[in-house]
Amino acid sequence: VPRPKIEQKKRVSFSATDLSAIFNSPVFTQGARPLGGRGEAAYWIPLLGLWSGARLEEIGQLLTTNVEEEDGIHFLRITHDAEAGQTVKTATSRRRVPLHPELIRLGFLDYVRNLDREGTACLFPLLVSGASRQLTASWSQWWGRYLRKEVKITDSRKVFHSFRHGFKDACRDSDIPKELNDRLTGHG
Repeated sequence: VPRPKIEQKKRVSFSATDLSAIFNSPVFTQGARPLGGRGEAAYWIPLLGLWSGARLEEIGQLLTTNVEEEDGIHFLRITHDAEAGQTVKTATSRRRVPLHPELIRLGFLDYVRNLDREGTACLFPLLVSGASRQLTASWSQWWGRYLRKEVKITDSRKVFHSFRHGFKDACRDSDIPKELNDRLTGHG
């Protein structure tokens, strides 16, 4: 009887060493804003991925109006609004995700307020993509190159989605009930 193939996971979480390397890289420590990183998207998109567990496209298509506050709690509203160019993977992907205090400490709310003052609706106005591609497609390619060349993470299973896997792992490790974990990440 032939042995079953052991399939390698397509994507895996970033390790603590990986996260240290990412967030000690020039984008986060020296204010570098590489052209492919599309300005402040290079800085904020990975941080939002780390602290929210949101999918890359969910983050990339956010508008300033999707950053809301209720009862003193700031959150991201991830929604489907075809007119605004916002889509979600599934119906359960529509959700409100609280902003982690670290994002607030780092100045995310100030960043959003500045965009609002400038009259800029998109959180990441420099993200552009072809009509048939996702908004974050080019950014995703840049991120892969940045991980491999600048950060030196060479495992091809470690991609932006690894933040999402890490968020799910952290929720499990913190004994957050599966239902809440799924709700935060938009799983059914």
